[in-house]
Amino acid sequence: MCLWLATWLGAQEPAGLPVLPLAASALGIEIEFVAAGKLPDGAQQERVIALTSGDPECLTGSRIVQVRYRWPQGRWQPAAAAIVPCALPAAPHAPWSVLLIAGDDGQMAGGVVLDGDGNIAEAWRGFGEQFAGKDLPSFRDAVPRREVESRLAELAAGKDAAARAGQSLVAMRTDMLRQSIHIGAVMEALATGAPVPAAAGRIVEDSFAAMASRAEALAPLFGKTATSYGEQAKAAAALVAAARTARPDATEGKQRLRELRRGCANCHELTGETFQGELAAASAAKRRDLGLGDRPFLLGYDVLLDFSGQPSPASEVPGLLAPTFHRAALLLAALQDR
Repeated sequence: MCLWLATWLGAQEPAGLPVLPLAASALGIEIEFVAAGKLPDGAQQERVIALTSGDPECLTGSRIVQVRYRWPQGRWQPAAAAIVPCALPAAPHAPWSVLLIAGDDGQMAGGVVLDGDGNIAEAWRGFGEQFAGKDLPSFRDAVPRREVESRLAELAAGKDAAARAGQSLVAMRTDMLRQSIHIGAVMEALATGAPVPAAAGRIVEDSFAAMASRAEALAPLFGKTATSYGEQAKAAAALVAAARTARPDATEGKQRLRELRRGCANCHELTGETFQGELAAASAAKRRDLGLGDRPFLLGYDVLLDFSGQPSPASEVPGLLAPTFHRAALLLAALQDR
């Protein structure tokens, strides 16, 4: 473990934790140090290792810090930060690290990537930000990364209706993630009457349109509800397209914002005769039934590289960061007994 990480993790006062204000600034939240924490027990750590890589050294130097955080004008929430080193081939003597924060409610506040000098790795800021607002994975029901990768490959190779339904379910998750990263910028513009950011608007529109195009293939899983899902997604795509090309208007923007929020809620809350509960929960259950587990942090599936809508850096870094964030999330989930 590099010297700066050992130094600040050993400190017992907020002034000795320079990375916390850096993380707070990067994530747009306030963070306060509470106390040094403890890692999960040995058996749980062994399970994290087995789930993520099988490398017995992958958790060496990992730490837990008890903190509390809040969004601007929000309430303070008790939380924990997991810091897990990530050795990169380009920096073997100064390991990078990831820091991931999750509240006691199980929701992640986001993460940051720290270079070997303890600074925020700006090129990868969006990589950690994409986890904000997402739930921690289930520790109890987690499936090893390699098994999920194998199952995804099997689904991709299938040709029958059941396989196409599985492929569409996988694509549905990726499309939902892609739009969720950018829809905040669209909603903020609508709320203020500002122009919708071109890149964000296009990504959200395309994501909704892609969801609509796959609705028919989801019928074996969700029955007639798949049609309703497609209609809601198509309407959302049209609404964003109209907002993206319209002149800024505060009154009209707020009306479109209400319609967009209502449409998103209606889609998530869809019910049907072929599944239990609402569509969002049923989709997660169907993914588990397909052997995909809960949140395996796999690039291209539930972790995105093109979070910014810009060309991504060509390097080996994403393939190392994703499992490192996965380890951090599983450590936090184990502590919460999720």
